[in-house]
Amino acid sequence: MCSPRTKLIYFVICLVGMIETMLTVASEHIVNRNHPFYISVCSINHNIDTNTLEISFQFFTDDLEQALEINGTGQIYLGEKHEAKKANEYISRYIALNTNLEINGTRRHPIFLGKEIDTQLTWCYLEISNVSVLNSIILKNTLLFDISENQINLVHIKINNQKKTLIFNKQQIEQVIKL
Repeated sequence: MCSPRTKLIYFVICLVGMIETMLTVASEHIVNRNHPFYISVCSINHNIDTNTLEISFQFFTDDLEQALEINGTGQIYLGEKHEAKKANEYISRYIALNTNLEINGTRRHPIFLGKEIDTQLTWCYLEISNVSVLNSIILKNTLLFDISENQINLVHIKINNQKKTLIFNKQQIEQVIKL
């Protein structure tokens, strides 16, 4: 017989898997802004060989465009021939304004490396260098909360061969991880 804690862990793992599946299916079938759920996925990996935190964000492209437009960029046409010349700058600034990362008690600012766009999904890549030891992380994530009350941001973290998944929403914008 499983303990309540074990059942809860299994439930969360299943829930995360279902949400990731929904995001993948939706990315193949949704082509307008009226999709039924709002989700982003972030992955944070501590690369001990290079002493870096490798960070990627996955957004629905239309959600990211809408958030950027609400924040004053005008239409930027991500992934199109006439994409705004400052698109990377706008995305980098938006991520910086809506996330906060403290490592071992010190605020760190990720460097925006670039983006990839595939149909309805946009991947953004960032990095924080000189991270040899991780004892604690405080993460704030309010990405896309300005476009939907129902926005959910999943953050998968892999550090020291440990994996954790955090769920952010309007009621839970900041979380602490002690390692």
